[in-house]
Amino acid sequence: MTDPSDPAVTPENRTRGTLLALLILPAGIIAWTIIWSIGYISGIVGIGVALGALALYRRGSGGRISMNGAARVSGIIVVTLLVAFFVGVIAADPLLFSRAMRTGRVFQAFGQELGLYETGGLVINILLLVAFTVLGVFTVFRTAVTQARQQPPVTDPPA
Repeated sequence: MTDPSDPAVTPENRTRGTLLALLILPAGIIAWTIIWSIGYISGIVGIGVALGALALYRRGSGGRISMNGAARVSGIIVVTLLVAFFVGVIAADPLLFSRAMRTGRVFQAFGQELGLYETGGLVINILLLVAFTVLGVFTVFRTAVTQARQQPPVTDPPA
């Protein structure tokens, strides 16, 4: 008799996996903001967000991840890190952004806070964020491909 909790037996529940993976959104934003406010390079949060989203998705989906699931998880990773980046910038100087909201100069405030008007700026932090995000997304897709090779496709039982 086969174990119904075995990922090879149960079909992938993409909706439940996606909803559970969305829990990484607030966790990633909080982690990013804390590390950013301390002054460390917060780009490393990208790999943590990727691995956390993958684990949550697999937990919700019944242990399986297809290429469709990997694309969903990758989208969640990218959105989480983009939102976390902007929240981290705003958290660095909330008074600047409250004044910018009143005057309608939010984009200028982002430019000023990011140091876009100075040489250097946050190029290293952004490059590390991109590198760790690419590494995390690669891990997600590698997991999906590896799982597809190792497990036979799930077939629904005859009606």
